[in-house]
Amino acid sequence: MSQELLSYKGLYGDPQPTFLTDFIHPEPLAVRSKIYAWEINEHIHTDYATDIYH
Repeated sequence: MSQELLSYKGLYGDPQPTFLTDFIHPEPLAVRSKIYAWEINEHIHTDYATDIYH
């Protein structure tokens, strides 16, 4: 049985984009990860790219 990949236009867990298009949204990984108890499922973002840095 195949599982459908979660797809977001906005940030992880947000059903709609929460920021303007063509805008950089810096957010520390811990901020959103803590909301989900550090359990982030495999997913894609269809309308923007993700860059993880430290």
